[in-house]
Amino acid sequence: PVHGVHSIDEMSCRLFPAETDPPATVELVRKIKRAIQRSAGECVTCSVGIAPNMLLAQVAADMQKPDGMTFIHDHDLPQKLFSLKLDDLPGIGPRMLKRLNSSGVMSIETLCDLPESRLREIWGSVVGQRWWYRLRGYDVVEPKTHRSSCGHSHVLPPELRTMDGARTVLIRLIHKVGARLRRMNYWAGRLEVHLSFMN
Repeated sequence: PVHGVHSIDEMSCRLFPAETDPPATVELVRKIKRAIQRSAGECVTCSVGIAPNMLLAQVAADMQKPDGMTFIHDHDLPQKLFSLKLDDLPGIGPRMLKRLNSSGVMSIETLCDLPESRLREIWGSVVGQRWWYRLRGYDVVEPKTHRSSCGHSHVLPPELRTMDGARTVLIRLIHKVGARLRRMNYWAGRLEVHLSFMN
């Protein structure tokens, strides 16, 4: 059963107990791949990751592309992750990577060696603690989140890089975000405008 659709080309499923037996899982993956081929054509392939939690399943799916199938078992952890780079982990982008590096964390092995209290400290919240458990294969339930902001951005083309041009674009962006708020049935509590200049 589909647990979540995360983007146009990414979804997660939770397996029934009978499907967690490796031969049954392999057959299920083959079935999914055949269904995609039948519905979307043979040029569309998919990589599947099977792991104890969603983060690790995402990592496993990226390990063998295109059209791969990778298992990460409890007994593989955390050693199976050591050959990866820190930013191969979903959720570690440039800013988080910089923060980890400045805390002396240069590899996944170092990250896995840290106690959960240190991860909490680096992340600056309970999120770091959740990472400690996920990297060890625990299936940590994500708390439900709700959208608290809505925004748009725009890079001004050269001909609009004037006060009047910027004002015209700003008004259009305000209308656009207003329309989105109405669709979401939200009220604005605050409006912020940020400008950044290159060079």
